[in-house]
Amino acid sequence: MTGGAGAAGASLPDVGAAASRLAGWEADLDPAHPERSGLRVLAHGEISATLIVPDPLFTSLVAKRMTGFPDEAAVAGYVDLVTGYINTLRAAGVTVVDTAVVPVPRAARTSAVYLLQPQLPADGLGNSLLHTVDDAALTALIRAVLTQVDATFAGGDADTELAIDAQLSNWWLPTVGDGATPALIDVGTPFVRVGGVYQMAPRILLSAVPPGVRSWYLWRRTGEQYMDDYFDRRLVGLDLLGNFIKEGAAARIPVGLAAVNDWLGADGPITPAQVSNYYDDDAATLELFLRVRRADRWLRTRVMRRRYDFILPGPVRRNG
Repeated sequence: MTGGAGAAGASLPDVGAAASRLAGWEADLDPAHPERSGLRVLAHGEISATLIVPDPLFTSLVAKRMTGFPDEAAVAGYVDLVTGYINTLRAAGVTVVDTAVVPVPRAARTSAVYLLQPQLPADGLGNSLLHTVDDAALTALIRAVLTQVDATFAGGDADTELAIDAQLSNWWLPTVGDGATPALIDVGTPFVRVGGVYQMAPRILLSAVPPGVRSWYLWRRTGEQYMDDYFDRRLVGLDLLGNFIKEGAAARIPVGLAAVNDWLGADGPITPAQVSNYYDDDAATLELFLRVRRADRWLRTRVMRRRYDFILPGPVRRNG
């Protein structure tokens, strides 16, 4: 696998055919109980959910469902932004998993967007390798990921800045060792600044937050602050290592620290206490965010008898 290519896997369907088929699944979907329509949830994001769609067209594929767009212009802008982000990352030498960006029309509601990718073997995912490989291989994996981060940072131009989410769960490798190139999975949040302005509207990132709280978050520029972290080398390292705790692999932080601090050079060093504090702060913020969204879902569905459009996780078990 070479830098800038796409990761191999099941072939992706035609976007038009995929949109037509997914529209039927969307029409039957109850976001509070996706399993009732036959969908299986693999993972949750802040405003997304990664699904297995039991349809022959999507055999051996995963589908990341994105909602919360205010209008169709925002949907079209997001589709273009993600597509351009992938192309720009590849031009910079970053390997990105093959991805189809599919806007899915919905009756009387703004379209959803599904990101279709091959379902890659789970034992090659970075968070799985974190538990299975030896120290030398883990060091090689982290160095390879951070090399991709450097390529991303260097991939913009005088006006455009790029970043990626480096946590190991966002990467897949067919083999592990020196010279192996990880493939980026998570492209759903395009970290792109042009002239200092984020190209993904912070309002979309905060779309799952109730309107009153969302106004406060927008005033506080919470969305911009969230994205800012991915453009800071030190915070990229802290976030990568903090996720070791989330994945139940805190014992491997010393190996990760050595690799990250070597990468940071004059921007380091990071200490174990700083990793722990960063993780605790991040976990508390995400837990509060989830509580607010659950309360909003209860109000909308139980009191107002309205539809709630986001698929939320159940109780979150953190391994730290």
